Amino acid sequence: MTQRRLPADSVFAKRIAPALTLLAVAVCSVSVSAAAAALETSQREQLARFALADRQPSRALYDLGSADSAGAHYLRARAWVQTGRTDAAVKAFATVAESGRTHRGDAALALVKLALAAGDIASAESYIGTAVTRSAGHRKQEALYYEAELQRRAGESDKAGRTLSRMDSGYWAALGYLDLAADYSRADRDPSRALVSLRVAEALAADDTDTARARALTNGIRLRAGVLACQHGDYTKALGFLEQVTLDSYLAPRALYFAGLAHAGRNNYRAAMQAWHRARKYSLAFPGAADAWLGMARGYDESGYLGQAGEAYLAASSAFESEQVSLNTLMDNVRQTGAYEALVRSARQDDVEWFLADSRTLTQPRMAYLLHFMEQPDAQKAVGRVAALERLARELERKQHDIGVFLKTLADVRHQRGTVSAQLVEFDRQIRRLSGRLESLSGRARSNPEAASRLRRVQGTLDSLGQQRDALARTSQGQAPGRTDQLFQRLTAIQSTVNDQQRRLGALRSRAEAALDRLALSFLQGQSRQIADTQDRTEQQIAHLYEQLALSGLREGGRP
Repeated sequence: MTQRRLPADSVFAKRIAPALTLLAVAVCSVSVSAAAAALETSQREQLARFALADRQPSRALYDLGSADSAGAHYLRARAWVQTGRTDAAVKAFATVAESGRTHRGDAALALVKLALAAGDIASAESYIGTAVTRSAGHRKQEALYYEAELQRRAGESDKAGRTLSRMDSGYWAALGYLDLAADYSRADRDPSRALVSLRVAEALAADDTDTARARALTNGIRLRAGVLACQHGDYTKALGFLEQVTLDSYLAPRALYFAGLAHAGRNNYRAAMQAWHRARKYSLAFPGAADAWLGMARGYDESGYLGQAGEAYLAASSAFESEQVSLNTLMDNVRQTGAYEALVRSARQDDVEWFLADSRTLTQPRMAYLLHFMEQPDAQKAVGRVAALERLARELERKQHDIGVFLKTLADVRHQRGTVSAQLVEFDRQIRRLSGRLESLSGRARSNPEAASRLRRVQGTLDSLGQQRDALARTSQGQAPGRTDQLFQRLTAIQSTVNDQQRRLGALRSRAEAALDRLALSFLQGQSRQIADTQDRTEQQIAHLYEQLALSGLREGGRP
């Protein structure tokens, strides 16, 4: 009987099949490992994004660990920016922008903003192309805005306008047209182009999804358009803009003051004085409120009511004097408690009475001065720096408390372990004593079967107690006293490190608060000088008005 020979291909397939199976298993294992690593990196990036949104850069860096993806490098650079490591952040952003698989546009945009903040226009221009072409969504709109900003700074307003025309409607496009209107207003004698840009900006801002931001930007656009129209004598158009500024806005007093000027330009002093009267209800810390006090007096003067004009000037002088007292009180608070406490933290409270000479709502001046102060970029950085250091101090304090709790727990464990050891020694002594007595009694009870039986039961009980003692000893040994001691030493070392960090942080915080105090005092002193200058002008107007009244009285007295 002849054997059937398998074809050569079948033999080869049988030989190669195990190898192919092993290769497939290896490939699957590698794929699974890669997928698990990618999932872990993705989770780390999500945790880091959350930490950055919560202004916790140290937590973001911890969450990222050693993740090596382009997204991790981008997020790590963002955390470095928040911690002040700008040079390291620039290098990381540059790496992602030039060779990253993802986030190239985001990294390039971050480099553009950092370069503009440093005044490095050339670096910003080198990355703006990548930022525009590699970004999407709202990031692309922001990148296009900065492209138009660079063109505008280079004096190419028309090219910037063409860039803005490619943008989607919303916040960034509106902001771009607002900046473009500022260029047109400086370059043109005719305000037409600037006003058209402002109208376009107003329409685009309405499509911003952030309603609070859109409302604030729209109020700013309307105020700027109204002021521009008023300066060029188009009072009707100016009122059309100014009267749309919402009264709960920080810009409302200034809008009301210019609305009064527009009414006065149309010789409608009654309406002008109504607008200025409404502006006077705001704190003098708001821009435009002090001018409204003087506007009321000038309105009476222009209308021929010299007596009422004098009373209005006197009321304005009294208000300015009261505001000087308020400013001096605030400056004293800054010197005593620091600007962060006196301005920022106290602005969140409604029961802190430190505007002693002001009979109006106490929270209005405080918030107004804070908002006015925060218009300065340096002030924003200084306040943000102190706030970040305060958050770090709270975090270190919380960690210090947690370490203290852990150390107390470990100390209790060590104490309990010592107590158990002493109890085991005493247990051994008692068992040995009882065993000795039992052995002595067993020798005497050999002739008494009942007593011997009872003694054997007692011996069984002692054996059981011995087994329980052995189990307790094993349990005590399983607590690894050496490991507990090592953990206690490590936590003590960590506690010492946290103490050192708290001391260093305290020094940094003192320096940051001192810098903020200097900025705040300089700002408040400037506000005090402005109020003093306004009060001087008021007193000059009072003297001039009294002179007019005296001359008018002489003329009337000389008539037959």
